[in-house]
Amino acid sequence: MRCFFKDKALGLKMEADILRSIQYKYPLAHQILGDHKEYDLYVPEVNVKVEVKSDQQAIDTGNFIVEIEMYGKKSGLMTTTADFWAFSDGTNVFWVRTIDLKDLIVWRGVRAINNIGDGKGRVYIIPVSEIEKIASSAQKLITT
Repeated sequence: MRCFFKDKALGLKMEADILRSIQYKYPLAHQILGDHKEYDLYVPEVNVKVEVKSDQQAIDTGNFIVEIEMYGKKSGLMTTTADFWAFSDGTNVFWVRTIDLKDLIVWRGVRAINNIGDGKGRVYIIPVSEIEKIASSAQKLITT
């Protein structure tokens, strides 16, 4: 059984690792902490917002999970205002424009799955290969 607190800690670490990679070029980039559903990172030099999706199980499952609802409330893709999603499997980072992610879901007919986790979530299950196809870039993850 997955632990929320462990997953949250791994997600925050992933955000910090991706932030550091952005800060090489854009030193004013920063992490948005607290209860902020719209995006995780902000790059003021270019006015870009980034949602970070960390899913280390993607290496084994071949899929990324994109949340759209939790406990009956919109979340994830349905509430984001991010310009880009940074999908990481713990080894790689795939940079995907949010509009391209939404187009993938609509045009490829990706169906939402109910009752994920504790039975209160709704998600899209998207193959890593499809994320790779729509990624504007990909890089190896540098961790600390």
